[in-house]
Amino acid sequence: MLGHDVASAQADVYLRLARVWADRGKSERAISFYDQALAARPGFQEAFVDVVDLLEAAGDWRGIAERCETWIAHRPDNASHGYSNRVQNLRLDALCRIGGIQHAYDVHGLEQITPGPVELAPDEVVAIVVARNEALRLPAFLEHHRRLGVDRFLVVDNGSDDGTIEWLTRELDAIVWRTAQSYRAANAGTSWSSLLLRRYVMTQWCLIIDADELFVYPDYERRGIADLCAELDRQGATCYRAIMLDMYGEGQLSSFEYRAGNDLLDACPYFDRTYYHVRIPFDGPQRNMTNYWGGLRARAFGGALGGYLLNKVPLFRYVPGEVLMSGQHWLDRPTAEIGSGRGALLHFKYLSGFRDMVREEIQRDEHPTGMASWQQYARVVEAEPNLALYDPLYSMRYEDSRQLVRIGVMREGPATIRQTVAADAVLIPGVPPAPRSDRPFWSVLLIAGHDATRTAVERVLGQLDPDASSELRVVLPASAQELADSLKDLVDGCAATHVVVQNSARFLGPVELRNLGLQQTLGSWVHVVGTDDVLPNDFYQGIRTTLAGNREAAIVVVGADGHDCAALEFTISPACFVVRRQLYESVGGFCGTAGSAAGWEMLQRLAGAAPTLPVFVPPSRMTLCTTSVADSAMVRTVGYGEDVIEWLTAIDLAEETGIAPSRAAELRDRCAQHAADLVREEIERGRLESALATLAEALRPAISDDARQQLIHAVTRIVR
Repeated sequence: MLGHDVASAQADVYLRLARVWADRGKSERAISFYDQALAARPGFQEAFVDVVDLLEAAGDWRGIAERCETWIAHRPDNASHGYSNRVQNLRLDALCRIGGIQHAYDVHGLEQITPGPVELAPDEVVAIVVARNEALRLPAFLEHHRRLGVDRFLVVDNGSDDGTIEWLTRELDAIVWRTAQSYRAANAGTSWSSLLLRRYVMTQWCLIIDADELFVYPDYERRGIADLCAELDRQGATCYRAIMLDMYGEGQLSSFEYRAGNDLLDACPYFDRTYYHVRIPFDGPQRNMTNYWGGLRARAFGGALGGYLLNKVPLFRYVPGEVLMSGQHWLDRPTAEIGSGRGALLHFKYLSGFRDMVREEIQRDEHPTGMASWQQYARVVEAEPNLALYDPLYSMRYEDSRQLVRIGVMREGPATIRQTVAADAVLIPGVPPAPRSDRPFWSVLLIAGHDATRTAVERVLGQLDPDASSELRVVLPASAQELADSLKDLVDGCAATHVVVQNSARFLGPVELRNLGLQQTLGSWVHVVGTDDVLPNDFYQGIRTTLAGNREAAIVVVGADGHDCAALEFTISPACFVVRRQLYESVGGFCGTAGSAAGWEMLQRLAGAAPTLPVFVPPSRMTLCTTSVADSAMVRTVGYGEDVIEWLTAIDLAEETGIAPSRAAELRDRCAQHAADLVREEIERGRLESALATLAEALRPAISDDARQQLIHAVTRIVR
């Protein structure tokens, strides 16, 4: 670190000296010092921009190309430096200036395999694909996009040895190039796509897509891609966004069989209902996109979310000189030109050859900043030879485009329109019946974080009713083996209570962890607590006393006056209610789509299905100290309207399961009032973008004029 700081300081000195010589008109001396600054700090954007300006003024395009190549060797793509995509594009400019576009093709080793000239009509929709060993997927890939109405496929093959080129050259609508050069050095193949665009595409609509992806959009089964492009033209839009949705089959990856040409959706019909874990609006290099992270790969393979970026801009009308961004995750367009609505890229990476693909990609080392993800894949597939991605707790079967719109993966129309969440659009996992014999009275489900877990376990063990048989099930988040080891003495030394430590070994949020543990509980009564929930010493004895006088009760709610479950806070902790396990068996587990409001939503469902009204224990009789936000086990972005989305989801589901429409309207107003508080807090903390996103989400549903005014006032009062 010290050496880095010294080199960085030295680079600043060289930059100042270079600018002094440049001001004096001594270009050669200035260029020398700029080069020294870049050598001391690769990726020094100020020095790079200055030296390119000097070289361009002198017409030295060869010098520009050389400096671009030096930059790329250190900073190959946008993830390694925010300016790298522009450097890659500048290199193409320089190569074309030196010897024409054919020179740029020669430098990148691009050789056209398909004979004859390439001529595209102005109204054609063109797909550009960079592929390597995709003979298995390409037949289904081409067939799907032909059905959409894609006219021509321009394919760059990067060293395939599985018959990909031979198969492609037999397809009349495919034009094929090959190159043996480094995928990494070509900005993850983006430079090759850029060269095809520069030479053959004028202003056509283009689909840049991987061979393991199928592009879909609302009503794609009946509406061609030309209709979608025409609609975007009418909007004045020049690009269209999509979410990457990982698809998978039901069995083990090692035994999964798929034959080229078969329907990929028949083979891999499942996806994770929790299709993202973190959402950040106003993000990306130009702050013009919403970034989504996580999904199936986070759940199945764990590791850092940084390798699992899900948003892409696959469809756009080409502009000559376009700067493409690595992975096509973003596009440098004004916000007004981004089309309304959103499609999806159904992603079919997880076929039977996935294990071999992982080994090969690790060996090739062609993913400059994505190798951490491939290494994480490798760790998991090697540790779990029988790895299966399907799990009824998380997996939803694909139906059609209407389903993806209904659950929010895809969107129709303007962003201001909110899609109401329906019960058939969420995943509520079942809770299997527990054995009837030798059941403990209590099952306490402790959802542990990394902090204070041992203290929480000791606290619960000390508070359990000594006169009742009890089970304590501790559910740990991923990468918590050290935590499990630290609890071993407590588990071994506990004679009165059956203690089970359950490690998820996956990236799961608190709602998913609750469901994971809930399915395994054995007790007649279930209580779900978090690490930070503090119960009174006589909590379990007190509940048993309450139940003795209410033998028909199925739910006991603590910490609220009255008998109105809907009036409780949206962020109520599950620690505030105790439930007969049979009732969970009847209504299912927690709804992950409701997020921080999952406890509130669950309570509405339980109360609606309970044979008698819930028993309420007022705060004066028993006080709990509970967390009011999602517990620390879940890695999520707080803010950006995410809480509001979850509250509104819970209200939608509650309305569908019995709350009167007038009551639902009242709850949406209350949601808007809470959102106004969040907006004020965000502005005071300097998180203006998060405040604006929260405001936007709160304004989407129908709310009263008074609630709307409170939201507007939350912004205007502080801004003034």
